[in-house]
Amino acid sequence: MKLVIKMKVIAAILLLLILPQLNAAEQKPIPMVILLEAGEFDNIDEQTPHLLSNVWQTIREYTPTPLQPKQLQVSMSRSWKELPKQQNACIMNALKSDDREQVAYFSRYPLSVYPPIRLFHRRDTQISFSRPFDFAQLEQHPEITLGVVKGRSYGADLDKQLAAHQLNVYQRSSIESSTKLIEMLLANRVDAILDYSLSIDHYFNVLQLENPLVAEPIADVTQPMFGYIACSKTAQGKAIIDNIDASLTVEHVQQQYIDYHRQFFGEMEFALLQPLLEQLFQSQ
Repeated sequence: MKLVIKMKVIAAILLLLILPQLNAAEQKPIPMVILLEAGEFDNIDEQTPHLLSNVWQTIREYTPTPLQPKQLQVSMSRSWKELPKQQNACIMNALKSDDREQVAYFSRYPLSVYPPIRLFHRRDTQISFSRPFDFAQLEQHPEITLGVVKGRSYGADLDKQLAAHQLNVYQRSSIESSTKLIEMLLANRVDAILDYSLSIDHYFNVLQLENPLVAEPIADVTQPMFGYIACSKTAQGKAIIDNIDASLTVEHVQQQYIDYHRQFFGEMEFALLQPLLEQLFQSQ
């Protein structure tokens, strides 16, 4: 009798130990659709994976429930029209705004933190852009044309300036719109574009060409940009965001996140970003 009781106790203990593993194994992955513009996650070269790819891969490794993503290639402008139509779609590296938070759940932590956006013009331009560039210059020069990506948010302050100077702004809407704008600038079809320094460098590195563009800081635009993951405002979208947020509370993921930013931007740009990156996880 004692042997039978002892065997039952052992069996119960083993069951308690095995059940969590069985439950984890039985967890069904959460399907998700990533609305992605062509080239958004492209590597700089074979030795330098893209920041977004690295961070996203690490997040996926530590979500409580596995995520099962597939990609749908769309333009930036179309992605925000497509998001409300999907039950489980997500946009990567999106800036927050009041309007966007009406139609999407945003991750608690950003997918990436980028140095400020710059104004780029050709080195041989005949236009004398102010340094830092001030939008007030456009009021005296209505002939200047700035190229931007339609549907992209450049941050609240820049979005207001672009809206106030619509006659000077050309909005490009297409797949690979960021690349197309660089090509338009090189072809002298626009006078300047707004973009990140790293994106411009990436374009010329891929083509193995010398960069003929000049970057100008923009007045009152000195803060880094935070790009979040935004998902459908549905039960499925909330489940995806909850898993992403849970992953980013893991200490190893946080350290990898900071290390990837250092590797990707280099020490000079990282010096600007480091205090913000470290503060991100201090208040969790």
